[in-house]
Order: sequence, then C-alpha cells, then structure tokens
Amino acid sequence: MQIGEILESPNDIAVYNWHPHAYGTHYDKDKNALYLPSEKLSFCPTLPGYGILPYRADRVLTKPGENAATWEEHSFLMPDNIVGNRKNCSKGAGLYYAGQWQELVLKPNKEADRWAAKLLAGGSV
Repeated sequence: MQIGEILESPNDIAVYNWHPHAYGTHYDKDKNALYLPSEKLSFCPTLPGYGILPYRADRVLTKPGENAATWEEHSFLMPDNIVGNRKNCSKGAGLYYAGQWQELVLKPNKEADRWAAKLLAGGSV
C-alpha cells in the first residue's frame, strides 16, 4: 500500500467506523492513526495504491529458515529508511523489527520503488 493520507484526529478516524482503529477504546488517542491508500501508485500510475497480490515466491520477504517476522535484508528496509525510531532486533542474520509490522512505514526511497515495481510487473528482483 502506498500512503495517500494519514488521519490522526479521532473525529476523522471515526468516519471509518468499520475499521478497528475507529474503536477509541482499543487505541491510545494520542498515538492512533489510520493510513489511507493513494488512488494510484506514484511510481506506477497505471496501478492502484492498494490491493491484494496473489502469492509468488519472489514476493515473500521472510528469510528462509527463519520465523515469518524475520525478513531478508534489503537496504531500503533497514532502520535508516523506516519512519520512527526503529532498530533491527534480529539476533542473527536478517531483519526483525519488534512490534506490529503492519505499522512499518518506509521513507520515500527510489530503491524500494524499483523493487516494488518489479514485483508488481511480474519480474523477480
């Protein structure tokens, strides 16, 4: 998903009453946010900024032989390219961020754009 808008106001989030983040009792109102997708991808404007991809082995980030939360080390996924104060908590090879992966947001990065465009176009990286 490519972010189109970030909602942080409880009133703005409440509009999406079907979404779990709209339930104020479950989330800290000072830290709660809802990320809405862009209509189209900036690096591939013929594709939507959201959706579901069918499984393909080259789209799997999990490092072989590791748990699902330990990913291959791509430079664009390293801590310097992540929004917020994150560190790689992997105890060995690979990349592991403690916490919720769905909340991981990349800074704008041309290498990540190229990687995603190749995966979306059907070519492996």
